Amino acid sequence: MNYLFNFYKTTQINSWIYNVGLINSVLLLMLFSYAFVKFIHYLELNSFPNYCEIIFVFPLATVFLLSFLNNYYEIINDTAITLLIFLCILISNFAILIIFFLIMRSNQMSLHLKLAQYDKNVIDTKYNLLKNHYNNNFSFLHDLLHRCYKMHEFVENNDIIHLDEELNNLIDITFDKFNSIYSNSLVLNYIINDYIELLQKNKIKISSSIKYNDFNFLTLNELTEIFSKFLDYGILLNQVTPEDKRNIIIKSNKIGNQIIIGTIITCQNIEDDLIKEIKQDFQPILENNTNSNISIKVNSNNSISIILYFTHFNATTK
Repeated sequence: MNYLFNFYKTTQINSWIYNVGLINSVLLLMLFSYAFVKFIHYLELNSFPNYCEIIFVFPLATVFLLSFLNNYYEIINDTAITLLIFLCILISNFAILIIFFLIMRSNQMSLHLKLAQYDKNVIDTKYNLLKNHYNNNFSFLHDLLHRCYKMHEFVENNDIIHLDEELNNLIDITFDKFNSIYSNSLVLNYIINDYIELLQKNKIKISSSIKYNDFNFLTLNELTEIFSKFLDYGILLNQVTPEDKRNIIIKSNKIGNQIIIGTIITCQNIEDDLIKEIKQDFQPILENNTNSNISIKVNSNNSISIILYFTHFNATTK
């Protein structure tokens, strides 16, 4: 510190400038210790990984170097450049720490933003699902009230024939709606309820036959993605199909060690490019699961089968 202000005779203990330099050195050490404690506390509060503490190696090494340096008075007295070098090293160490924690703070903020966006998407998904439930229930109850009113008129007019027809229509509609929203898989139930408004808008009937539902070898995201893709391609392929023949069937079964998840979709004149696109679309899921494959077959009854095969000798949760 003395050479920084062009003072001389730094080793004279009785000189006032020596005491000023000593006080400044102690203050600098206290500042470094305070910053060190603050940085450690900041790491603990923000749950940074333990390897982040490696950043303290450089400033600690500088302190130990200065503390074990022999005859540093003679070295400083020989040249003031040495003192400036040590000061620059100290300042650069503090700069490294500050830049490092600014970067880590920026990464933390980015992570919080992603989590906030994820929470928003979850809330939006739940809202849309509740909205679909409300619209479906309202539509069904409104239609049910209308049909009950008609049946009441048939009863008053003693019109048994039309009453029987209306009752059978009501039973068929109720049965179809029940089958469209209920399956033996909770994930598929959720997906169907999420798509039900779009399916009804396109006048597509959906049914399921889930004979095997132990899909623990798949993650929840993978299983959701599979069923969602089945419905997405079902809606797409049924666009050119006559309204009275639009249908999507989702099935699952286990034969030996092979677990099968597939769908049958009514369609007409499917192109080879679309088949390749479907295979590529499911490829990331297959790559994450060993002993898996996909089969796409165009059937003679104007339909297409998309079947995923998973071979598991001991199905374990991922």
